Amino acid sequence: MQKDIEITLAPEIVESEPAIRKKLSNALNIDAKRINSYQILKRSIDARSRNVIYKA
Repeated sequence: MQKDIEITLAPEIVESEPAIRKKLSNALNIDAKRINSYQILKRSIDARSRNVIYKA
């Protein structure tokens, strides 16, 4: 089933696939093992505050 969700990541883990899968599983309230595939449609950087956040 396809779903569009938005997650936020710290700059240190933006390229880490296990971290992305964990964030996705938390957002979907499912086990990370159930995520077969994902596609990042858009990336953005929110640098308005002191802590920079990547949104995917």
